[in-house]
Amino acid sequence: SLDERRDAARAAVELALKDASTGAALMTSLISKSDSDLIAVKEGRGRDYALTIRLRTKNHFGNVMQKGQATVAGGSYKLQMPSGYVQCWFRGSSGQVLVSSPRPVNDGRWHTIRCERTYGGVILSIDGRIVASRAGRTGTISNAWPISIGGKTECNQIDVGCDYFAGEIDYV
Repeated sequence: SLDERRDAARAAVELALKDASTGAALMTSLISKSDSDLIAVKEGRGRDYALTIRLRTKNHFGNVMQKGQATVAGGSYKLQMPSGYVQCWFRGSSGQVLVSSPRPVNDGRWHTIRCERTYGGVILSIDGRIVASRAGRTGTISNAWPISIGGKTECNQIDVGCDYFAGEIDYV
């Protein structure tokens, strides 16, 4: 059933991200999920949705989570951390909206980051507090790319950098 497949996918992602008995991070490479039935994000059609992840890092850059890349047809979105500042970027049929945290979060402590796309804009929350928001419509975001965690799915480090995230991820 679809519920069983969803549960199995969640369990596989959780195992890939951490050791359940010790809580130690195990993620050492990119995770990608292309079966859209198993991802609970409803794109386009004016629906609101959010990307939430708990992480810690002392590093200064990385694409934490994304779907598509900057020039992909159908739009894209990503959560990234240039210079340790969290950025949420959504690009769709009606435009693009980018929000940035006022302070870096690459302090080695655990942080829960939420990027929420609503009909009217984008909201960034860190550790349960709204830290940035911006009004603006993105419209439909719908592409055939998988959601990737920890870096880009299409890169070669020559023409397109992979922008790997270096840190620990507890859950997505």
